[in-house]
Amino acid sequence: MRKSIIIIISLLFCLAIKAQDTIIKRTGDKLVVKLMEINATDIKYKRLDLLDGPLFSLAKQEISYIIYSNGTKDSFRDYVPAPAKPEFFVQDLSIQQSGKYFYYKEWKLLERDMLIVVKKQNDQKINLMAKAVERDRFIQNMTSDASVTIGIIGAYLYLKNQPRRGGGRRGGYTGQSAAQVQGQKNGEYLMLGAIACELASVYFIFDRKKNDRILVGAYNQFVAIH
Repeated sequence: MRKSIIIIISLLFCLAIKAQDTIIKRTGDKLVVKLMEINATDIKYKRLDLLDGPLFSLAKQEISYIIYSNGTKDSFRDYVPAPAKPEFFVQDLSIQQSGKYFYYKEWKLLERDMLIVVKKQNDQKINLMAKAVERDRFIQNMTSDASVTIGIIGAYLYLKNQPRRGGGRRGGYTGQSAAQVQGQKNGEYLMLGAIACELASVYFIFDRKKNDRILVGAYNQFVAIH
């Protein structure tokens, strides 16, 4: 009975040895394992002392050769992994705003150049926003120019129609004619109009900046999708 047990154990041991595979790594290390899979880039195996355990993997470029359980040998010395596929370069077409400047790719743009870039997308919504910016800039420039022109004319009329100092010793002021009084008032009205134009110009500066931000945000969203 004892001899039978020894024979059975010996047979099982021989079968276990016969079922094992040997991996020789390029470093010279030897792994005695049970091969489970051979894939395009790696092999998967289990440890003989842990057959119910996890599946291990080893890249083919780390293997010199494999001796299978049936005695055949498979060399991997000439294996070279395929080069990784190059990632497609996605160019950043977004626009970043900082103060009065806009940054696009490697360029630093003024507003008029930014408008040229965004209108190249030929998107109706973006083009309408760009027109709103151009409208604000036009009105801002017109009111600013009007403020200067009207202010100069108003100051001229106001100063021209002021009472003048008389030529006597006391140096008193001469009286104003009705036309001079009206002229001075007209000058005051024009200077007030100049102030109003300047305030309108300031308003359109802020409105234009707001529309710039809205336009840039819509453009960046458009190029991100397309």
